[in-house]
Amino acid sequence: MYCPICQRDAPKINELFEIVSKIDTSKSIKFIGLATGNTGFETAFYQKKYGVQFPLFEDADYVIHGALDEIGTPSFYVVRKTGSNLETLFSRKGKPRTRTSCCKPSNRPQG
Repeated sequence: MYCPICQRDAPKINELFEIVSKIDTSKSIKFIGLATGNTGFETAFYQKKYGVQFPLFEDADYVIHGALDEIGTPSFYVVRKTGSNLETLFSRKGKPRTRTSCCKPSNRPQG
């Protein structure tokens, strides 16, 4: 809620979510957000104020943040789940350069 970059980029991320949602008719791609250091109230406030349509999870005590090696905000990941295994296909710390920068072929896994 308090991250100025997250606030500034919310419309871009919302737009990316809408684009992906239209393309992914099988709903196999999921967006989630982590509200690092924010309570449930703060997370709900941010979600409503910025019109975020994907789930946001509060992390007031930084438990999830710690489990993710205390990454900076914002951070973006594309993760594939196969059974119980998770594979990171794309990651970026900081703001995206463009709304579709994570969708360009150079950022996709080979094979």
